[in-house]
Amino acid sequence: MLTVNSDQSLDKALAEIKETFGLKRYLEIEIKVGGKRGLSQNALSHVWYSEIEKAFHLQVGEAKRYCKYHFGVPMLRVEDSEFNDALELLKQGRYTYEQKLKMMDVLPVTSRMSKDQMKRYLTAMQVHFAQQGLVLEGRGEFVDG
Repeated sequence: MLTVNSDQSLDKALAEIKETFGLKRYLEIEIKVGGKRGLSQNALSHVWYSEIEKAFHLQVGEAKRYCKYHFGVPMLRVEDSEFNDALELLKQGRYTYEQKLKMMDVLPVTSRMSKDQMKRYLTAMQVHFAQQGLVLEGRGEFVDG
């Protein structure tokens, strides 16, 4: 994967593309816009996982699995073709709901998200748990990431 975040890295990426095309004469390129999620967004999600586990008397890790499965996976299935392709292979097996949640321990879900995707993930968590009586609050992590 090539990351372009400056004129220098753009020049390097274009040179690599040109060189590879010269050798192979065929490329498939997928472009994703937006930076990776921020540390403050990541930290906030982990604070919220703990709050959810405490409020609903869950075991450590259960809230993270639940949120990744119910909020992260649907988003990435639509917006990340590589992720969706991998999940299509998994769908061929027969797994219980509990097994699917356990898979969240090893599937990269939030780590694949951009800042914008993480913002929407956190918002989905807020809306869902507010409907269950738990208010999850942040201090600008949505915007700054």
